[in-house]
Amino acid sequence: MSVTATALAGCVDGMPHDAVVATEPTSEPDTSTDGVTVVHYADLPADERAIVDDALEDGVHHTCGIPPALHDFADRVSQKSSLERNGDYYGLWVRISDVIHAHTAAPPNAPDCWL
Repeated sequence: MSVTATALAGCVDGMPHDAVVATEPTSEPDTSTDGVTVVHYADLPADERAIVDDALEDGVHHTCGIPPALHDFADRVSQKSSLERNGDYYGLWVRISDVIHAHTAAPPNAPDCWL
């Protein structure tokens, strides 16, 4: 799976790096559309499910130290990815530092590590 990334202004050398995963309920995506993919919760390793669980419970998962599991999850998604869990679908917002990996959910109001 290829990952498309969009750069944003923000992180510069010497500044802390952060990551955000956000979710919001959505309808089942049309995967016949080019680039639209579904990440199945049941297929995720336990450490990635823990990140998703936090995002589903709180609406957002934010961390200032970026664990390998978060990079692995970001590598799994594209900008048009949605999440399926127990037959329910969620839009995703996945950003690591200044790179957006998925944006099928609205950007969350998340804390900033460098403020």
